[in-house]
Amino acid sequence: MALLNHLDVLRNDILIFDAQNLSQGPLAVVHLPVKLRLGLHGNFIEQKDIDEWAEKRKEGGEVGPAVPAKEMLPWQKKMAEQEGLGSAVPVPGKDFLNGSSSTIGLNGN
Repeated sequence: MALLNHLDVLRNDILIFDAQNLSQGPLAVVHLPVKLRLGLHGNFIEQKDIDEWAEKRKEGGEVGPAVPAKEMLPWQKKMAEQEGLGSAVPVPGKDFLNGSSSTIGLNGN
């Protein structure tokens, strides 16, 4: 698969090739209905890898479920102080998926 950027008309196509016979040209072309940004990238992985990671992320799994940030990372705190962002910076809270967020001060409160 390859992404073709038509910069002259601001459109993108996805080209699908036979990896063992590239010289025959694309087998299919998907004309995307939106323009993508330059630098699009991605990874291809097997379903078994996705399934293994899901097991690790389960409650009680090797890694456990993802949790929202409780405070800013050190580099974020430093940036906030240098750029004078005030005493509080919004940080996604438990209800972030529902559209609300919590606020954490520069001292972590």
